[in-house]
Amino acid sequence: MNQFDRGGHQTVKRWTRKIDLFDKDIIFFPVNLANMHWVLAVINKRKKRFEYYDSLAGPDPGVLAKLRRYYKDEYRAKNNEDLDLAEWSDYQPDVPKQSNSSDCEAKAESVVFDFTAENMPYIRNMMVLEIVRKSFLPHQLD
Repeated sequence: MNQFDRGGHQTVKRWTRKIDLFDKDIIFFPVNLANMHWVLAVINKRKKRFEYYDSLAGPDPGVLAKLRRYYKDEYRAKNNEDLDLAEWSDYQPDVPKQSNSSDCEAKAESVVFDFTAENMPYIRNMMVLEIVRKSFLPHQLD
């Protein structure tokens, strides 16, 4: 989102030159905050919301507002009309928290996120495989 901050939609329009975001139900945006910490922002079309996930439990530093603006700008660029997001909401749930500020491995304390820091190497490898294959795989943490 740093490029978007610096120059608006014009500087990032190439991100979707071969992709129609509006055909996708869920769009993931890894976001680096101050070159120190990664968070995940999500456009969830099914639930009509912009989502923010932060394992340090910090407040959203404007990421959702930027994501909303990006989505509206992208729609205008592709369709020559404005997108009404009045029914869309912002969502920042409780997620597993990191046990420290250096290793980005979270300890789950909820049913929704049923994993611990020990599972992170496996999860990272599976994510890479899913990205390469362009499809989700069933997961079991043993």
